[in-house]
Amino acid sequence: MHLLIVEDEAIIARDLATTIESFGHAVIGVVGSGEEALALAAAQGPDLVLPQITVSLGTSLVTDAHASVAEALAHADAALYAAKRAGRNCVVAHTPVSPPTV
Repeated sequence: MHLLIVEDEAIIARDLATTIESFGHAVIGVVGSGEEALALAAAQGPDLVLPQITVSLGTSLVTDAHASVAEALAHADAALYAAKRAGRNCVVAHTPVSPPTV
């Protein structure tokens, strides 16, 4: 099988290529962007493309401090967009502060 790796981190790309080759497959190229991947895929016709995957994650804890599930979901949604603004592979968690008890 001929594979194309899309990864902009050189160490990760090299490790992935070595692992793939150790299983007897051929790496036809390692590129760092989608544009490069499209060009090489058009020219070489790989059997499989392994794209770089990044994740941004926003979470919210559901506690007694939330008035409703809708409020918890709204906080999680806001945390997700904050994570996306912070850059790739970021996690933002919203933890509501319980009102002070007397």
